[in-house]
Amino acid sequence: MLLAQEARRKGRPRAARPHREPARVEVTVELPCRAFEVWDEATGSWAFVKGSYELGTGRSIADRRITSAITV
Repeated sequence: MLLAQEARRKGRPRAARPHREPARVEVTVELPCRAFEVWDEATGSWAFVKGSYELGTGRSIADRRITSAITV
């Protein structure tokens, strides 16, 4: 006995789905200053590191879907 999905695949072809553009959403993410600091052994304190950083989001580190570059 075939499952309903398998029966559809083996039967008549599926109707074409309408094309949809991906939704675009703008978000604001606030990062604390600590996100751009490293521990300085010489001074025994946190030190702010200026420069360019790439922020990424996704399901995992191997599947980053959105990236954005920032300069601090």
